[in-house]
Parts: sequence; C-alpha cells; structure tokens
Amino acid sequence: MKKLLVILAVVLIASVSFAEEAKTEAAPSPWALFGGLSGAGMMNGGLRYTLNDNVCFDASLAASLDSDTDVYSFIDCYFYKLAWGAGVGIEKMANADVEVDVFAAYALEKPVSDGVSLGISPTLISKRVTEEGPVELLPNWLVYVAINF
Repeated sequence: MKKLLVILAVVLIASVSFAEEAKTEAAPSPWALFGGLSGAGMMNGGLRYTLNDNVCFDASLAASLDSDTDVYSFIDCYFYKLAWGAGVGIEKMANADVEVDVFAAYALEKPVSDGVSLGISPTLISKRVTEEGPVELLPNWLVYVAINF
C-alpha cells in the first residue's frame, strides 16, 4: 500500500509539473532551507546549495517520530535538472548502533512562488552497507518544501 501511494504521488506531481511549461528564472541565491516529512515517520530539515540548473547538494538532519532512531542525517546530490540523485545516510539508533545507507532517488519539484518550491522524492533503491541484507526497492519517500534565502 505504501509503494502504491508513493507511485500515485509521483504521477500526480509529474502530471502537474508537465501540465505547464516550467519557467527557468535565476534563483535569488544558491542557498535554500528545506524541511519535510518522510514515509519512515521522520521530520527533517537542512540546507541546499544549488550549483547550477543541473546540480544541487543537500545536507539534512532528521528526528524520528518514534523511539527506534535518535538521529538520521544524509548528504545527497541531485543532477540532470535536479531530478536524479544519489546519497549517503547515517542513522544513529536508540541502542547506540550506527547504520550507513547508500541510496538513489528521484525528485519532482514544483515552484509555487518566487524562491519557494514543493517536492516529493521517492527513494528508488537503498542498501544498508553496515550489515548484510537485501537491496530495497522504493523503501521510503520524502515530501518537502525548499525556501531560497
């Protein structure tokens, strides 16, 4: 059911994004604050640096809404019109274990006003590198807002 909701959200945002031609105006600043909520029940916030129209870097900290994880942080890079991304996530568990994930994601982002964008980013594939286990397909998603400053 979770995967179906992610797919429906991606299709909905994609249809809105492609319904009108995107206007490409220069951002007032390459820096943005962003925050969001993930499918894993984590609220996050962080910084984005947009290098150009094709590359941006995000760094974020997340707090879990449950007690299994104390802190989750990730660094990622999106490229090819800021749509395809790869990153590394570090998760500090409540029992003091540290887990490291590598992931690939897709992002659909739509500007809603000057300097403010809404987006959804489903994680397409993820692998926990600190333990044996399978590669996960569509393990998570992130709905977020980005505000340039």
